[in-house]
Amino acid sequence: MAPLVDIALSQGISVNDVQKVLRQLFVRRAAEWLRHRHEPVSAARVAVTSGANRTEVWATLSNLGPADSTRTSGARLRARIPELLSVWTNDSKFSGPYGAVRHLFVGGETAGHESESSFSDLTSSVDPRIDPAEAAEMLVQAGCASWLDTDRKVIRFEKVTYIPGGESAADQQFQQVMRMLAGAARTTAWNATASDRSTRLFQRAVVADHPLAIAEAKALFDYAEVNFGPSLSQADQFIAALPPAVGQPGRRYGIGVFVFEDEPFIPSSQAVSLVESETQPQMHAEA
Repeated sequence: MAPLVDIALSQGISVNDVQKVLRQLFVRRAAEWLRHRHEPVSAARVAVTSGANRTEVWATLSNLGPADSTRTSGARLRARIPELLSVWTNDSKFSGPYGAVRHLFVGGETAGHESESSFSDLTSSVDPRIDPAEAAEMLVQAGCASWLDTDRKVIRFEKVTYIPGGESAADQQFQQVMRMLAGAARTTAWNATASDRSTRLFQRAVVADHPLAIAEAKALFDYAEVNFGPSLSQADQFIAALPPAVGQPGRRYGIGVFVFEDEPFIPSSQAVSLVESETQPQMHAEA
C-alpha cells in the first residue's frame, strides 16, 4: 500500500478521500458479489458483507449525490483554479481601479492588515466547500500567487497565466499509472479466486534472488526495454487486428510489462519478534 500512498500524496489526495472511496467501493463490490452468487441484495446483507452501516449502503447504492461528489478535494480544487483566478482579477470585491488586483488576507479578520478583502470571501464566492488555506497553498504551488509576508497570512496575485488546456502531463501520467495498477490488481484477484484454472489469465514474474547495485539494476532496465519493447509493439498490432464484440457482451483486455522493485515480505509474527528484539533489553543468564 505504500506506493499507493505516495501516489495519493503527490496528487493532493488525503487519507479521508481514500477512505471515502474505499468505503463506497466496498459497498458496490459487496452488492455485485452477492448478485453474482445469486443471493438477495438488500441493505442489511450488503452492510454485513461490506462492514458499512446501512446509511452508507443506501447513500452509495442510490447514487443520489451530485456528479462531482465523489471527486477528491484535491481534484476539485485543481478544477476550480481558473475560476478562482477569474473572480480574483475581475470581481470588484477583489480588484481595484485600473485592474489592480488586491492582496487578500487568508483568515477571517482583515482589521490591521493592508488587505481589505478576505481570501475566504473569494473561495466562498466560487465554491463554499473549498478550504481557503488549502486553496491558497495550491495557488502558490501552481505559481499563480505568492505569500506577501513570512507569516503566510496575506497572499498576492502573480501575473502568471494559468492555461487549463485539458489534462496536464502529470495528470495523464497519473491516470496511466493507476490504469496499470488496476489491471495488475484485477488479474491477480481473478487468478486467485477463479475456480476453473483454464480461465486464469497469463501472469508471470521473475525476481532477482539478491539485491542489485545501481549498475546491475540499470542493466536490467535496459534488458527489459530492448527485449520486451518490440514484443509489445507486435502485441499491439495483434490486438488492434482483433474484431470487436458486436451483438454480444465483451470486455477490453491488454498486455502489460513493467519492471518493479520488490520488497521482501515479513510475516507479522516475525516482524513483532524483530521489534521486540530491538526494544527489549537482552537478558543474560548468570552462571
